[in-house]
Amino acid sequence: MLFKSSEIVEFAVAIERNGEAFYKSLLGKVKSGQAHHVLQYLAAAEQQHIKDFQSLRDRLGDYQAPQQYDGEYEAYLTFLIESNVFGKAPEVEKLVAQIQTDQDAIDLAIRFEKESILFFNELLRLVSESDKEPVKELIRQEQEHILKLVELRKIIENA
Repeated sequence: MLFKSSEIVEFAVAIERNGEAFYKSLLGKVKSGQAHHVLQYLAAAEQQHIKDFQSLRDRLGDYQAPQQYDGEYEAYLTFLIESNVFGKAPEVEKLVAQIQTDQDAIDLAIRFEKESILFFNELLRLVSESDKEPVKELIRQEQEHILKLVELRKIIENA
């Protein structure tokens, strides 16, 4: 399976859509007002990321990353796509249904952000130099989300 860069970005859009739905579904699971506030912020951020990735997708051509042997990069991306639970809405629903505490919700949100960063770092190999900065900014924002979630986890643990 050969991937065009625009197809990879489309998968990133799907991750962000599922991320937005994920954060909105977590709102009904958390009890803390602070957790509720942070999750609303993150849902809105994912909505903006969808727009940003759609804009990036519209600018991309059919660039393919260099590889050491035929199929190397495609195999790696296939693994990332298949193993990214947040690329599959039914899997997200199952995980959300298992949440018992605010801590569970925060831990799952951190996992989402980490998996997103891993995938988005791979996008950097698929975009032109002029498109690298927007992707780096999205990665930076995802890292900021992790920091917000870690801070929230500390607050809830100490409450």
